[in-house]
This record gives sequence, C-alpha cells and structure tokens, in this order.
Amino acid sequence: MTERPPLDRSRPLWGFDLRHAALALLSERHSASIRELIEEMARRGFTVAGGYAHKVLADALRHELRRGRVRRVGWGRYAMTQLPPTTAWRVRRRWAHATGGGRELTAR
Repeated sequence: MTERPPLDRSRPLWGFDLRHAALALLSERHSASIRELIEEMARRGFTVAGGYAHKVLADALRHELRRGRVRRVGWGRYAMTQLPPTTAWRVRRRWAHATGGGRELTAR
C-alpha cells in the first residue's frame, strides 16, 4: 500500500483525510462532540469540506462506527475504541506530520 501524504491545511478535509483527523483528535480525548472536533480542527488550521460541516463529520464518524473504531457515547458525542496497530500508526504519522506534533495515538 502506498503511503498517503500528510493532511493538508490548504484544502478542506473530507473522506479519508477527515476520518483520520477525527480519529487523531479522539485519541487525544476521552470523548468529544461533533462541535468540539470541528472547533479543534479549526484551531489547528483545518476546515471541513461541504456547507454543513457537522453533517459531513457525522457521516465520517458513522463510517468509523461501522468499522468499530469509534463508539457513540451520547447525542453527537463519540469516543475512540480500538484501532489495529498499523492503522493507529498511519493515523498518528499523518497527524504528526500535519500538525508538527508527535503525540502518541492510543488505542482504548
């Protein structure tokens, strides 16, 4: 599998990139709401594609929910579950390259 480039602040996040950003942020917290995730992405210089950022992010998290990577802990609130080690490494690496940080991504 070819390695994907780091997340890019010059383009709005959507699809695969949005899911990776959301997973990286959820790994830093116990849980987060859709709004909190969007606000944190904005603080770090990212935007979400589409006119309805909350809906786009909710759809992305629903995809991760079906894959068992996140769980819903309340209305519009999600928490990280468990990531396969290779997926955790990929997400951590892409996020660290995009944000200049090296925080470990933990699987819970």
